[in-house]
Amino acid sequence: MTPHNPPFRVHLTHFLGLLTNCYNLCHHIKQNRRLGRTHNALDNLQQVLFASINKLQDQFNSLHRQYQAHLDLGDERAKHVLLSKYSDLEGVAARLDAIAFKYERPGRHGDGRRRVETPGFREMGRRCEIAVREVAIDVDELARRLEKSAKAPRQSQPQSKSQAQKNPQSGVNASHPLGFQAQQVQTSPAYRVRYQSQRNLIPLAKPEARTATPLQNSSKQTHRVSQPDVPTVAPPQLSSKHKQTSPTLPPPNLRKIISSSKNASSAQPSDHQAPKTLPVSPPHQRKVSPPLSPHTLDKLVKHARSSWIAERGPEGDVIYRNVLDLRDCRWERPDGGFVRDAGQEGDVRRIRGRSWERRRKHE
Repeated sequence: MTPHNPPFRVHLTHFLGLLTNCYNLCHHIKQNRRLGRTHNALDNLQQVLFASINKLQDQFNSLHRQYQAHLDLGDERAKHVLLSKYSDLEGVAARLDAIAFKYERPGRHGDGRRRVETPGFREMGRRCEIAVREVAIDVDELARRLEKSAKAPRQSQPQSKSQAQKNPQSGVNASHPLGFQAQQVQTSPAYRVRYQSQRNLIPLAKPEARTATPLQNSSKQTHRVSQPDVPTVAPPQLSSKHKQTSPTLPPPNLRKIISSSKNASSAQPSDHQAPKTLPVSPPHQRKVSPPLSPHTLDKLVKHARSSWIAERGPEGDVIYRNVLDLRDCRWERPDGGFVRDAGQEGDVRRIRGRSWERRRKHE
């Protein structure tokens, strides 16, 4: 099924989902809206919705065991009825949503007064009962149509004698849906050559077999059958006037080759001379610092807590930031701490390598 024409089961699933949404809206109205002393109409509507959901599910499941995929697909008549009832139920769902989230509305004449509208739960319950009853009847009628179509015998088309006759030469049934292809194969020249009867043989010219000359360099002599000779045109032979003599290379000078090989062998180091190698310095052994003791670690943390950075803004304001915790900012200069001026940029990473200035107590 295409997405534009979904099967019957998809439409029924959407209908049950809309009933469930209406039931949840009724529960939301009970929990969050102010109701009167008696709200029997809302209770009856919620009971009708709950019973309708269970009824349609049980009915469809019981029929699905018998008809299976045929019931899932359905037909256009059943889909049309289900879509019409789905549109009726959408009005009920929209009304319940308006009651659940915007119950009070201003007056009609624009006087600014607020009035309480009649919810109409009784009328909505009646519309839900009618819609569910029509859908249940539609499912039953769909099952009857499926059963009727299954019991109806299939009408077999009578075959004519001319189609049922077989071709005595080929032995192919002409009534077969591929009979026209068999006739075309029989009339083709390839069929006449290869698959004709033995009485009408067409003599074929056999290719002449010849033995190839053995190769001069090979030790074994091989014989092969070649295909019929194909007439070829011999290339035109040049006259004595147009013949060009290929240039002949001079013989190589053996003395120069021998002398060059001797010079190359003398340049290579001999066995008794060790090749020159550069001195390799031993790897530097990196000293591993011992782990810090708890006392030393506490001392360093205490020193970092008492270290501050003085940052100056463009207007000349000074703010002091702690090195250990940069979020700790102060406008007043801390007493008894190490203070370092960071300049206008205020970059902490640029001043960590500098010395710290300890403020004196008398300043």
